Amino acid sequence: MTENILPTNNNPINKNHKKMWFLAAVMAAVLMLVIVLVFIFIKPTEQIQNNNVQNALQQLNTKPVVQKEVLPLERRGTISLISDKKEVALGDEFKVNIVLDTQGANIVLAKAVVSFDDKLVSFAGKNNIAETKNSVLNMGIVNEVKKNSLEVTRGKPGDANYQDSDDGYTGTNGILAVLTFKALQVGTVEMKLIPEQAKMFLDNGLATEMKLTLNNLTLNIK
Repeated sequence: MTENILPTNNNPINKNHKKMWFLAAVMAAVLMLVIVLVFIFIKPTEQIQNNNVQNALQQLNTKPVVQKEVLPLERRGTISLISDKKEVALGDEFKVNIVLDTQGANIVLAKAVVSFDDKLVSFAGKNNIAETKNSVLNMGIVNEVKKNSLEVTRGKPGDANYQDSDDGYTGTNGILAVLTFKALQVGTVEMKLIPEQAKMFLDNGLATEMKLTLNNLTLNIK
C-alpha cells in the first residue's frame, strides 16, 4: 500500500517573501495615515501661523502696514520760540522756550537750530548747554552751543503709529528745551529758527518729516 504524502511548505524563501509583503503593506498603511494627519492638522497650523504674523505686524505697525498711512495735507507742525518777557534790562538774564505743537500727530524726533546776535546777547545756560530736564522728548541727541547759534535735537521711542499718543510725543505746548541768555547791549534782538534745520519727524516708521510753521521771537533790551 502506497501512502500519499503532501509536500510541506517549509521553503525559507517563501516565508521571507511573505514577511516582506506584510511589512510593505504595514508601511504603506502608516504612510497613508501620516498623509491624512498632515492634511488635517498641518494646513490649519500654517494658516494660524500666517494669521499670527499678520496680527503681529498690525500690533507693531511695521513698514508693510504703515505705508498705507497718509498724513492729511492740512496738518502742519509748529516750532515756536517763546519768552514770558518782551523787554529785558541790560545785564539781565532771560529764558526762551523752544515749544512744539504737533497738531495732533505723534512725533519721535524734533530738531531746532536757533540763531541770535551775539553782540546783543550771550548764551548763559548752565554747563553751556540748553536745559532739557522738562523736555517732552527724553532722548538727548544733540545739545550744542556755538558763538551765535545753538542746536537741540531730541527724540523719544515710538511704535510706528503717528495717530496714537501713548509714546513719542503728541501735544500743543511741549517744551523741547529751555535756553538762557544774558542781555549784553541795548537794542532789539531777534531769536530765529533756521528753517532748513528745523524738523519734526512722524512716528510712522518711515521717518517722514512734517511740514512746519516757525515762530521766531523779538525782544527789546533797555
